[in-house]
Amino acid sequence: MHPSFRIMPPHPCDFGRARIRIGRAEMNRLGVMVGDPVLITGTRKTAAICLPMDYIHLPHDPEFEFVDNGGTRLPHARLSNIVSLNALGGSNLPLIQIEKTKARKSKTITLSPRHPLSFKKEHLELHGLIGIPFVTGDFIRARFIPSGSAFMDFFVSSSIPAECCSVITEDTEITITSCRPNFSIPSKLSGFKKTLPLQNKIVSESLEITIESIDLYDSGFRFFLVAAYLFDDQREWLGNKISLAALAFDDLGNSYACSKIERSQGVWTINGPQCSRLSLVMTPALNEMASRLTLVVNEITWNVRERKDGQVLDKIAHAVKHEPTVISVWLPQKAFCMIAAGPWSLDVDLHRKHVLR
Repeated sequence: MHPSFRIMPPHPCDFGRARIRIGRAEMNRLGVMVGDPVLITGTRKTAAICLPMDYIHLPHDPEFEFVDNGGTRLPHARLSNIVSLNALGGSNLPLIQIEKTKARKSKTITLSPRHPLSFKKEHLELHGLIGIPFVTGDFIRARFIPSGSAFMDFFVSSSIPAECCSVITEDTEITITSCRPNFSIPSKLSGFKKTLPLQNKIVSESLEITIESIDLYDSGFRFFLVAAYLFDDQREWLGNKISLAALAFDDLGNSYACSKIERSQGVWTINGPQCSRLSLVMTPALNEMASRLTLVVNEITWNVRERKDGQVLDKIAHAVKHEPTVISVWLPQKAFCMIAAGPWSLDVDLHRKHVLR
């Protein structure tokens, strides 16, 4: 499993560029030099140029540190806006995985405009794309020469060779097409195959995660699980939003990204645990030759609100009792997150006999 990094706000100098910044110590551990390409896994895989992260405090940086349940601080990574779009697809995934990679020279690349605009190929500064690493399905930016400083976003529809990571060179043949494919990361699975009923559990002092079943599809698979967590500080206004930072890998070395999380049911009790039933959509499809699958949950995040002002509510109730009045009240509330930091892992024996639904 590749090391996890916590996403930090982007560096202002990296806007629109395929860049990611990590600490020099992390670069040494990965074996990458300044300017080397790296492969990033979020809800999908993408590529970026790796640069050192200067430990300066930016306006939107958090004022606190995250540590896992072993007391270890996860390293940070600053993703540019375009790399964040390519890796996360607009999701709020808090963690990514980074690995060293070798980019192959792209012979041809086909680009489709993200928005329906009228332009000519000679209006684009394509020379500025040289050196950009990419994965098919990424967005890349090219400067629109007539405007002076404006850029246009393009979708990488295809490339040769069709490797996981390629790089644009002076010899790359660039084709611009007018078709606009579906840019969204697939979250709906197709081609249902079978269900593997399970009851695999992780149990700790305050956490219990149960995998109920796995649905296998031609295009991916879906975990159904229940996460139950007993908080030290019981909170009256725990929000309904819950998110997991999760990934999976098999015994053949294949990795699978979580492209969507759905919450189907939640139960909150005064003295008991917060229970949420979730489904995790994982892509690509599970390798049929794999005999073991491991699900890793790096952290669980709940949306939490502070308690409402009881005195204000008492005054409203008193006024309503004594006089028929319509009262409109807006109470500002602070929102923050409660995080249970992992990682926790669950192993699934895919060769065990299962009863299909």
